Amino acid sequence: MRRLSFLEPNYDRLSNLGEAQARLLGEYWAQHKIVFDRACTGPCVRQKDTLAIVSAVYRKAGTPLSGPLGVARV
Repeated sequence: MRRLSFLEPNYDRLSNLGEAQARLLGEYWAQHKIVFDRACTGPCVRQKDTLAIVSAVYRKAGTPLSGPLGVARV
């Protein structure tokens, strides 16, 4: 899943389609009770936003993401 606003001046953001996909994926994972030990992102805004959307969907479903959330360091 990679939907960003490539032709816009700031392409480090999710497009509307990317936001919808993140929400749908979070809903699918939450409905199927998929649990993660850890959720990490890269340093890009669009990556952090994807995690925030998925995390919000999990909270709304009453199943908050367990484990640490954060930026992966390499």
